[in-house]
Amino acid sequence: MERKLMSWCVALLTSISVLAQNPTFSYSNSAYSNLVGATPIYVDSIWDDMDYPSTMTKFKLGFNFKWKGYSFDSVEIFDGLINFSDTSGASLLFGSFPDLIDRGALQEIKSKSPISIKKSGTSPNAKLEVEWRNAGYFDEIDFNSTLADSTTLTISIQELNSILEMHIGNSGYASNPPQYLEQIAFGAIENTTSSQNIYFTTGNSVSPTITSDVNTIGLSGMPANGQKYTFKFSQVASIPKVAVMGNMFYNSGFVFNKKYANANIEIYSMTGHLLEMGTINAYHFKHKQLNAGYYLAVVRKNDVTETLEFFVPE
Repeated sequence: MERKLMSWCVALLTSISVLAQNPTFSYSNSAYSNLVGATPIYVDSIWDDMDYPSTMTKFKLGFNFKWKGYSFDSVEIFDGLINFSDTSGASLLFGSFPDLIDRGALQEIKSKSPISIKKSGTSPNAKLEVEWRNAGYFDEIDFNSTLADSTTLTISIQELNSILEMHIGNSGYASNPPQYLEQIAFGAIENTTSSQNIYFTTGNSVSPTITSDVNTIGLSGMPANGQKYTFKFSQVASIPKVAVMGNMFYNSGFVFNKKYANANIEIYSMTGHLLEMGTINAYHFKHKQLNAGYYLAVVRKNDVTETLEFFVPE
């Protein structure tokens, strides 16, 4: 568990959230059914650590998943986790942070833990489901060189309202909580161009809350068959309006004063949707063709972020 969680969260200790909108969290319980008519992926491969660059594969969603001003048309599928990312460095990682592994890993003969995906529905109600069936835990190998415990889970990626949902299927543990797990956390790690945030389940697995404490022990035990955790994510960025003096605006771009030379810049609509990002060239930035109206420019340099409002005339 620690081999991944610490690397993903190390920057959280000093980060300051600028785009801070928490997801809405809810829980429920309903009968679990294995995916029917799904497409197997990583067929015949004994999987582990699919988050390494050499093994990462993006799978098309068939729709756009919107999150904090970003829009993703594909997803990476790891061991119990899914990840949305783009070239700017923004990413949304979601799923099971207890580190899953193929239960065929000890014999190294063939996979015992199939992963499959299923697309269904049409826009705006489309979704993609990812199922890990009969998966084991890497930490159990470290602890006692066995892969006796198992779990099945499905993550549902829903276009409408930007919902990510985890549903727990048939699972079996010698003890609950398992002795080899120091932390039992399900949830998300958000990484934008300006901040990082975590949202992990904590407390009783039947009726948990979410926390942003990276040092949480998470749940008091593994969730039971049928347990469901639902995260509804914000689709738009929350950007403070800050008056910035000393800038001159033009129809197709603007000139900045000296302190903004070579800074990073992002252009947002007034509803918080990211429209464009780039770097100020010396003191000038020429934005793309924008319709008439008001926009927000977020400028970042040396860990300082300032936001200004500008107007594009007819």
